[in-house]
Amino acid sequence: MGFFDRFKKRIKEVADDTDIESITAEEDSEEAQAALAKKEAAESQRDKEIELQIENTPDEGDWEDIEDIDSVIVNDGGEDDWDDLDDEPIPQPLPSTLDKKERKKLQQKEKLAKKEEEKTQKNGFRCQSRNTPRWFTS
Repeated sequence: MGFFDRFKKRIKEVADDTDIESITAEEDSEEAQAALAKKEAAESQRDKEIELQIENTPDEGDWEDIEDIDSVIVNDGGEDDWDDLDDEPIPQPLPSTLDKKERKKLQQKEKLAKKEEEKTQKNGFRCQSRNTPRWFTS
């Protein structure tokens, strides 16, 4: 049974168990009139609050001074915090002359070499690779 079927079944159970007479009122009864009056009072209160918010929002106050914006100092000196893409080697695509088995073998060898390199780095051995941080090299 899927989630929608469970949901549909549960909705039917709740609808069957609900006593509609206890949550509804006749149109001309005192209870219905009181509920309508309460609804209208809530709507009028909400409308008043919206009007007050509109009146209290400043029209000209949202704009910033252009002189303040122009006076911002731009930092042109120093090194950027961005990583240099030139430092990272570009992976060479596999030659298209190789058949499927040879390409698969080459990919597996590269994967094993990468795993071995990571394992040696974890053990604390220094090895020069593209993953070595700049501060770590001598």
